[in-house]
Amino acid sequence: PQQQQKGRPPMAPGDGDHSEARWTLETFSMWLLKYGRKLKDCQTWFDAFDLDRDGMVGVCDFLQGLAATSARKQLDPSNTRGICAAAVFHRLLGMHNQPLDAKQLEHHIANCQVSDIDRLQHLAQRANADFDFFSANVFPQLSRSSFRLRLFVLAPM
Repeated sequence: PQQQQKGRPPMAPGDGDHSEARWTLETFSMWLLKYGRKLKDCQTWFDAFDLDRDGMVGVCDFLQGLAATSARKQLDPSNTRGICAAAVFHRLLGMHNQPLDAKQLEHHIANCQVSDIDRLQHLAQRANADFDFFSANVFPQLSRSSFRLRLFVLAPM
């Protein structure tokens, strides 16, 4: 399979190019680095955008990842966009590979008011075991700053 031209979003089939409309980790990383992410984080971001887990970021994966990571406001986890964003954030936290612990959770929760480490550990354990719990209880509290891609910034006039 042929790769996409470097630095361009995946193309939909039939867009005048017969090359494969999906990105590899290498191509995705070259795009992501332009937005201030570190090379060591590219695999995590690639995994988060690869929602169908086929080892490639296709057009649908890409658009869903953008919708999740470029939102300016808190997303409601009860609608489709919120559930998609929760799935992306779940993967950005690496919870599909390694369980989240209390210290990591405290670091990612915006204005964390929980001082009891046992309570945080219980929250982390439930979030690790149950995506619905993560989506409803942890996702709304996550700090967006470390997970946000600033793609749609208007240039000064």
